[in-house]
Amino acid sequence: MKKPHWLLLIGLTSFALSAADTKDALTVGLAKGYEPYPFVNGKGVASGFDIDVAKAVFDQLKVSYQFNAYSWDDVMSLLRHNALAIAVGAEVSAARKPYFLFTDAYYTRQPALLTLAENRQIRRVKDLIGQHITGDRHSSLEAYLSQLGVKSQFRIEQMASKEEAINALAKGHVKAVIMPKRVALYLADKVGIKLKVLWQSPQPTQVAFGVSNNNPELVNQINDALDALRADGTLQRIKDHWSINDPVD
Repeated sequence: MKKPHWLLLIGLTSFALSAADTKDALTVGLAKGYEPYPFVNGKGVASGFDIDVAKAVFDQLKVSYQFNAYSWDDVMSLLRHNALAIAVGAEVSAARKPYFLFTDAYYTRQPALLTLAENRQIRRVKDLIGQHITGDRHSSLEAYLSQLGVKSQFRIEQMASKEEAINALAKGHVKAVIMPKRVALYLADKVGIKLKVLWQSPQPTQVAFGVSNNNPELVNQINDALDALRADGTLQRIKDHWSINDPVD
């Protein structure tokens, strides 16, 4: 495994962390550049919808925690090797279930394949055969390409963040990006480009907390906390704050 690039962000619930507490804190991984879901803001602080949900869950559990920001590939690898306790904003997929556990889903996303709106040569997915695109491993699009029997004809590269992927698309280094549609449109607006959707998943993808395989009890605890947040309206208030719409966004 390559050495991950990381940023440590200490989170506190209702009590201060001592040195001993820090050692016992839950290590929580997040991907960089997934606005408005998980991301690191301009002050170097973990932010976004998934982060606010995670904080509310940890408040319910009365546990200390520390956020660690990586590329998404590094988050998945570290969780798989039990170097993280939790990953926030993990899309549930059959390909990932052998490697770690999932809590109940707490929202959905709409995965999509997008290219520049001005690109008249690319009008459908098959126009990208042989072209360089970027996206996460185990995405629903990969499953779709496998069904078409053309997955091996696409050059799919993983990048450190969705922001890097959008910048690569804007500069012509890649021809298309795979990511949640809302993330793509948000980042495209930041860099001043227009996108068009070539494909989007017919079914929204469920998003949950990923949990290391050696801690099934933590899954139960998080599920109980999520139930409490649904019951008292906290989860909906966080969704409203970040304009997160279910069943799809």
